[in-house]
Amino acid sequence: GKFHHVGVTISRVGNPSVATIYFHQDGVKNATPTTISGTPPAGEGGTTPWGNGRELVIGRGAPTWGDFNGQIGNVQFYNRVLTDEEIKQNYNVHRARFGE
Repeated sequence: GKFHHVGVTISRVGNPSVATIYFHQDGVKNATPTTISGTPPAGEGGTTPWGNGRELVIGRGAPTWGDFNGQIGNVQFYNRVLTDEEIKQNYNVHRARFGE
């Protein structure tokens, strides 16, 4: 299969919060962000729309999407929002690693 690099940035502001989410594929940023706003569901705590302590599962889709069918070569988390240039740099580094 073909290698693809996917980058996601999530910026949260306020309480109740508004999360702005940008997706990048192969170093190219989707110009239209996804936004989520509101307070977390009861019992989940936190100040983000999705709360703290929720499970993050990579590769499992929503019920109507199905699960990811392939290989995931690398996952990285940062405690800040990377710039578009940093995401493009990461893409170029990993592209070379996977022989693209």
